[in-house]
Amino acid sequence: MKILIISYSFYPQLNPRAFRWTSIARYWKEKGYDVTVVTNVNDADSDSDEDNDYRIVRVPENHFGRLRRKFSNKQNSQRNVIGNQYSYRSALNPIKKLLKVIYQYTVKNCQWPDYAWSWIGPSKRAVLQLIRSNGEFDTVISVSHPFSSHIIAKSLKKHYPDTIWIMDNGDPFCFNGVNPNNISLYSGLNKKIEYQCIEESDGFAVTTEETKEEYIRLFPRLQDKVFVIPPLLNPELEKFKEENKLLNESTRNFIRLVFVGTLYSDIRNPKNLLQILDQVSRKLTKKIEVDFYGNINDFDPNTLDINNIKVSFFDSVSRQSAYQNMLEADGLLNIGNDTSYQLPSKLIEYAFLEKPILNISSITNDSSARFLKNHTQSKTINFADEDHSKALSDLENFLNFKIKEEENYSIEWLDTYRIGSIIESYESLFIKKLD
Repeated sequence: MKILIISYSFYPQLNPRAFRWTSIARYWKEKGYDVTVVTNVNDADSDSDEDNDYRIVRVPENHFGRLRRKFSNKQNSQRNVIGNQYSYRSALNPIKKLLKVIYQYTVKNCQWPDYAWSWIGPSKRAVLQLIRSNGEFDTVISVSHPFSSHIIAKSLKKHYPDTIWIMDNGDPFCFNGVNPNNISLYSGLNKKIEYQCIEESDGFAVTTEETKEEYIRLFPRLQDKVFVIPPLLNPELEKFKEENKLLNESTRNFIRLVFVGTLYSDIRNPKNLLQILDQVSRKLTKKIEVDFYGNINDFDPNTLDINNIKVSFFDSVSRQSAYQNMLEADGLLNIGNDTSYQLPSKLIEYAFLEKPILNISSITNDSSARFLKNHTQSKTINFADEDHSKALSDLENFLNFKIKEEENYSIEWLDTYRIGSIIESYESLFIKKLD
């Protein structure tokens, strides 16, 4: 079985697509499959993936893409917030800031399908060269986002129509809270091309039933192409939890809350969360410290008005460091999406650690709240409700009582998120067609 995975993000990058597909590639290689991964060149990349010997082809973007990456890359930094005092280092020097402004108002307004457009041409050539050298692949799996990976696979399917093509979608393209391009220009094109890709593919995988239903509503003729394969519980976390049980025992005299993930000013803004924690902290006997790990994008800590709690913003950290911080925390934080059809992949890891989880929601039909109904130590605070007094009371009770308890509950309900189940779901899309 020869499998080609086309994914802009891969090991050692720190994002959900990289985590998911690095684990899957390792599993298939151990199973005896011939696995090749075509991915982007990253500053932190190495040519080897620990002890795995599947082929990784790292393809650089064109000159425009390399220039964009050069001035948009952020330096590692720590941003601390204590009361109303903020201190953090600017990641861009004046020249880079100017280039970024130029990029924002020129190239970014015209690029399609997304920021990875500059990777499409070089990757098409690299894949065709691979096939000329090593023969055709049985199955090609393109991973989004970015959607550019699907454009590469679409071209490959045209040249090799007998190859099985599976599309894997972490985030929707033609409907999404984070626009992949200038939708005032490309909204119609986005929908048209995504329809064509799904139609030409042999299977289209999304992560939730709600996402599937939305695609079927948009593209009713393609309902037989759309399948649900949920987020992955990373095998590395299962091993880490088993080896580090003592990290779960806290004796400190303050409450430490941890958020791991990406922030945005529009769709995942921590402002409401921190304000309500700041209010409730006055009624607690313990102080509250909140640590954020991950990219903050366009969210500005200077917009916060915090007086009673300590807040720290850290850039992305290694998976081992993230797991350690999660396991050492008294409670884990989730900020629900502004859409009802996407589920943050980190919630599966949160639940697996058997930690108290505080979920902040801004919509009535929150996907995170639905998922957390199975987790006994969770509380959803919904800011869609006009009366915030109940939210404050619920949060106070949660922090005073729930967070001190270690309730035993079975994690068997997470079995569908384990790698064995995920692998079976993917293979069901292409094994029968190859027989």
